[in-house]
Amino acid sequence: KFTKPKILNIGRFEKRKGHEIFIDTLNYLDQNIYDKTFIIGSGSEEYSVYLENIIKDRSLNTKILTGKNNFEIVNILNQNAVVYLPVQYDSLNLVALEAILSGCPTIVSDKAGVCKYLDKFYPNIIYLKINLDDHSNEISKISDFIKNFSIHRNKNLFEIKKIKELENLQSNFEKFYQSLDDNLNKISRNTYKKKRFNFE
Repeated sequence: KFTKPKILNIGRFEKRKGHEIFIDTLNYLDQNIYDKTFIIGSGSEEYSVYLENIIKDRSLNTKILTGKNNFEIVNILNQNAVVYLPVQYDSLNLVALEAILSGCPTIVSDKAGVCKYLDKFYPNIIYLKINLDDHSNEISKISDFIKNFSIHRNKNLFEIKKIKELENLQSNFEKFYQSLDDNLNKISRNTYKKKRFNFE
């Protein structure tokens, strides 16, 4: 049975964050492939009201949520959800990074610097990078990604688990060798005198 995900747009209420593009995209998506839609953010109340008016004009059921703390947002990301961030410009975009590394299937525009970071350091992580300059032709990709969100989520959770295990392994090795180094130095200082070995 297909589980419908929520679609989330998260970010400060600023035009460059792409909230309007998010709303526009919903007009072209089949409503049968998703559950509810939310814009979660903070900032300009005037812009928030402006977005609410657009939503009303488009006869959409998208809800705008404000005042959510990080803990509440993480809980939302851990539910059946897809994060969609069609940002117009962003040097990184921490929301995308946090969502992806929590296992949440994420769609992000190629205008966000996080894409280069992910492609370089986490090439096996699945996310959808969309061409914002040709956004109307990306709708089918977005739709397919949403339909297969549970597959993407499971693959990413598996990949993230491997990454964390590797990071823990590396950390443990570093601690082990540091401890070994410290002990050898202590032994050398307190017990042994340096000798010149004669191999002849």
